Amino acid sequence: MKLLTPETVQFIKEHLNDDVAALALHHKKNPCIDFEEAFTQISGFQKAKNKLPLLASNSNIRYPKTLSLEQCSSETTANFKAGIFKGSTLLDLTGGFGIDSIAFSKQFDKIFYVEKDPELCGIMEYNCTQLGINNINIINDEAETAILRAPNVDVIYLDPSRRTDKNEKVFRLEHCSPNILTLMPLLKEKASMGILCKLSPIADIKSTCSLLPSVTSLWIVSAKNECKELLCAIDLKTHHPTEPTIEAIDINNDKLTRFTFTFSEEAYAKPIYADCVMKYLYEPLTPLLKAGAFKLLSERFKLQKLHQHTHLYTSDILQPDFPGNIFKTEAVLSFNKKELKKHLPALNGCCLKVRNFPMSVDSLSKQLCFNARGEGDRCLFATTLSDEKHLLILGTRQKIS
Repeated sequence: MKLLTPETVQFIKEHLNDDVAALALHHKKNPCIDFEEAFTQISGFQKAKNKLPLLASNSNIRYPKTLSLEQCSSETTANFKAGIFKGSTLLDLTGGFGIDSIAFSKQFDKIFYVEKDPELCGIMEYNCTQLGINNINIINDEAETAILRAPNVDVIYLDPSRRTDKNEKVFRLEHCSPNILTLMPLLKEKASMGILCKLSPIADIKSTCSLLPSVTSLWIVSAKNECKELLCAIDLKTHHPTEPTIEAIDINNDKLTRFTFTFSEEAYAKPIYADCVMKYLYEPLTPLLKAGAFKLLSERFKLQKLHQHTHLYTSDILQPDFPGNIFKTEAVLSFNKKELKKHLPALNGCCLKVRNFPMSVDSLSKQLCFNARGEGDRCLFATTLSDEKHLLILGTRQKIS
């Protein structure tokens, strides 16, 4: 890790909130300032302000190059996964910027952090000193080599790289590095309690389970309704169940919403389909849609589903515990030109969403001459009812305490 001159440190402090591109164009030449490293630190701080508030609050933290910072877990999701297992020792085979290891260090007595990039190892060692963390052992090595040399531990954690040597994005397990499928026999031999893997949020859940048949639990984790991580765990202390438990999780500030189910429960659920839109309209959280809990939501919350392929629900009795957005129905509109012309002035500025509908938001906005917002409390859904009729539903978001 590069040592920074006092002039470089001062330059960083003076320009922490400035536009990096503009700084790069207009800075005055100074041989005492390492501008390349200064721009890396300023850019890193700006990315960390929301993603990693604990680190950003410490002015002495050093940041890596952009890619490592983009790929690391957020502080929110790292803290969530750190609560899945507790034990004495944990081996993190894919250390990176170290956000996950830092979170795990609060739950385990000793962490073995493995990272093949010596620069990231240096940054991790420095940052641990600044944060007062002394139970992380830093190992500069390849994951495949480190696992052979490592002692037996309680838990092993992996977050395989989803980039090729040519910087191309991949998400299939066999294309990620390290290859979990190849390492799995050795991982099971080295870990006594469990194995936890972080995978791409776009990975198919059922395919993942077929490739890793010993998985006992899966979590689809979102932050403020944006899917961030797919986590899968193998609990080595528990008898392997016939199928894994799936949890859809959304973390929104201090509020954690979760929905737990199995593939069998979803397969055997019997939803009721709606003949019309009732007083309330329900939109599931994004991780629920990713998890595929479609029919089960109708059954568990006594809601009527609008259509087999329309993942919106309705009821006349409010179900305040529903894991998603709840709207009070203001109007249900057909695509009759006279009816639309009458209501369109009041719709401008609403959030427009399409669900099981043959047009995109942009195409529909142009056809309706409708000025839609990205988000808001008033939302217009273009969708399809169980009789295959297309309609528009205007709703106002309900604030449930």
